[in-house]
Amino acid sequence: MSKQNNKLFERLLNAVGLDKGELEHQVWREFGCIRAVLVMDSTGFTRITNSHGIVHYLSVLARVREELIPLFESHGSLRTRVEADNIYAEFETVQSAQVAAVEANKLIDRQPFDLADSEKFGLCIGIGFGELLDSGHEGLFGPEMNLASKLGEDTADSGEILVTEAAWTELPKDTQKLFRRCFIEISGANISYYAMQAL
Repeated sequence: MSKQNNKLFERLLNAVGLDKGELEHQVWREFGCIRAVLVMDSTGFTRITNSHGIVHYLSVLARVREELIPLFESHGSLRTRVEADNIYAEFETVQSAQVAAVEANKLIDRQPFDLADSEKFGLCIGIGFGELLDSGHEGLFGPEMNLASKLGEDTADSGEILVTEAAWTELPKDTQKLFRRCFIEISGANISYYAMQAL
């Protein structure tokens, strides 16, 4: 990984002896940003792999990437990263992220992946919003990134879009009405989030 991509972590490694409060201030000033972050996971890995094999699953995944990366970019993604069957996309507004999430579900639902209905490939999406640290190559870090990942990777069902409380408050009132309030326990804390069905 290039030095350009490691600036955040280099700063932290070279901060020996620096007051923690001053380091916190410097890091947020240099690497802080406000973003809506979309975290997308997929469903169907085990079913598709068991019935068609890993190569077929990876070919489906390759097509999903080929379709969704330009879709997210067309909706204003500032940066789109891929990691295994996850896609991470950053937006200036939650509304842009939410619209992109709905369109992504519709697009994938229309794709002829040569799968039985019981093996359907689906998307699970979480969206967060707030102050985050931008590490460059490794993406964003912060509480809203953690929550969006928890919602997208561990909580959402196929076709669901889950948004954090902070993200929901950024949506227009008419869009807020599409969501229902839910709760989840994370590390002993009861956290509220909002859910909508994209399909």
